[in-house]
Amino acid sequence: MLTLFAIAKELERSGNTSPMVEADLAVGLPPEHYALRQRFADYFKRGRVNFVFNVTPICLIIRHVFVYPQAYAAVVPQAGRLKDIPRTFIIDIGGYTTDVMLLRNAAPDLQFCRSLEMGVIPMSNDIISRVSAMYDIKIEDDHIADIIQGRPTILPQEVREVVFAKVRSYAYDILDKLRELQVDLRANPAIFIGGGSILFRSFVEESPLVAHADFVTDPKANAIGYGMLATAQLRRMAPQNHGGELFAQG
Repeated sequence: MLTLFAIAKELERSGNTSPMVEADLAVGLPPEHYALRQRFADYFKRGRVNFVFNVTPICLIIRHVFVYPQAYAAVVPQAGRLKDIPRTFIIDIGGYTTDVMLLRNAAPDLQFCRSLEMGVIPMSNDIISRVSAMYDIKIEDDHIADIIQGRPTILPQEVREVVFAKVRSYAYDILDKLRELQVDLRANPAIFIGGGSILFRSFVEESPLVAHADFVTDPKANAIGYGMLATAQLRRMAPQNHGGELFAQG
C-alpha cells in the first residue's frame, strides 16, 4: 500500500492524469538481505493493479522491478571518483541498526556486510529516560538533535551536558564495535549515510578511529541512486523498453 501511495503521489506531482500507467519500479534491500532480491522483486510484480487515489481510479502495470543494495545506491553519484579507491566502507547509521558495506573500486563486495544492533532510536530512548529520572524533565528527540547540532535551547546546562556526553559516548561505542568487526576506518576511507550519521557527524570527525570520512546528508540519496541505476539498466535493455514511468523507492 505504501508503494502504491508513493507512486500515486509521484504521478500527481508530475501531472500524469492517465487512468492507465505503465511503470518500472526501482527499490532497495539491506545488503545482508540482498540474496532475497528475486523474491522481493516478485512481491511487486502483480500484473495489473487497480486502485483509487483521491477518488481517481488508476490501473498500474509494473513492467520491471529492479532491486539494488541499500547504502550502495546512496553513493552511486560518487561512483566516478570511487573507482580509483581500492576499499571504501559505507556506514549507514539508521534508527535501530548500523549497517556496513565494503566497496572495492566502487563495486559492492556483498561478501563483506556487517551489521550492529545499534541505532539512534534506542540511544534516544535511553537518554530521554535518563534525563527524566535525573531531572524530572521530559525531553524528546528534537531536543537531543538541537543540543548536538548547536541550535538554541532553553534546557538547563546540566541537562545539555548529560545529553551531549551520552551521544558522544554512543557514537564512540559504534566506532569501537565496528573496529572489532574488522571495519578499520584508520586504514580505509568511509562514507557515512543515514539520519544517525548526521547526528553523530562531529563526533565521527573528531574520533582518532576515523582517518577520512565523507557524509551523504540527502535523505533521498538512496532513491536518487536507485533511479540512476535503473535508468542505466533500462538503456541497456533498449529499445524494447522505452516509455513508461520510472519510480525509485528510497
